[in-house]
Amino acid sequence: MAWRCGQCQFEENPDSGKFCAQCGAPRPDAVEPAEAKQPAPPPAEPPAPSPPPQAPEAAVPPPPPPKPKSRKGLIIGIVVAVVLLCAVCLIGIIAAIAIPNFHNAVQRAKQKRAMGEVRTMATAVQSYMTDHNQAAPDTGHNKTSYYTTAEASALAKLLQPDYIKQVPSKDPWGHPYIYGVSPDDKEFIIICTGSDGVREIKQIPQQYTTTHCFQSDIVWQNDAFVQVPGGKQKNCSEAQVKQEP
Repeated sequence: MAWRCGQCQFEENPDSGKFCAQCGAPRPDAVEPAEAKQPAPPPAEPPAPSPPPQAPEAAVPPPPPPKPKSRKGLIIGIVVAVVLLCAVCLIGIIAAIAIPNFHNAVQRAKQKRAMGEVRTMATAVQSYMTDHNQAAPDTGHNKTSYYTTAEASALAKLLQPDYIKQVPSKDPWGHPYIYGVSPDDKEFIIICTGSDGVREIKQIPQQYTTTHCFQSDIVWQNDAFVQVPGGKQKNCSEAQVKQEP
């Protein structure tokens, strides 16, 4: 079968011929173009979908530098300690001043109370003497010396209840009052032995006397006190009490 040349259009080329008999051009279907000999490239795969854009990650800030240790707690502790120390010192000073003053005030109040009770007993004895021919109550104790004494509680059976409701047998310190009467029953004394309960007085003062120790005796004779506390009072040693009038 004849084939037609693609160059000169000659149509009488034999079937077995590979070139055009007129122009020598190669038979179109005998020589495949180089492009035809190469396999066709595979179809391109569709591009993979790109991932959705992601928000940029927040930048992680670097760790802060270590803070210096606060001294606030230490300062507060020191201030509190100083305040407490000052408070303790102040309380100590106040106590050193107040406690002795309080003690002295209590002792002074007891002295005044003792003087009042002695005066009350003396008034009752004087009322008794008025009704008994100026004879003081005789408590029955022996009369080996002037003003032989006994505890004032012995007056209760003679003075209660007509002359006194109740004889105060104990002083504010808890010691017994002392009552003494002369041999002729014309004179009497009442003694409070003070805070120590010891009778220091050996003889009745000839004139009014004041003392300055809480331990000193308080003495009434007949119509009045002859020895009483006077001025500033204090706790005294035994030697100081003996030096009192």
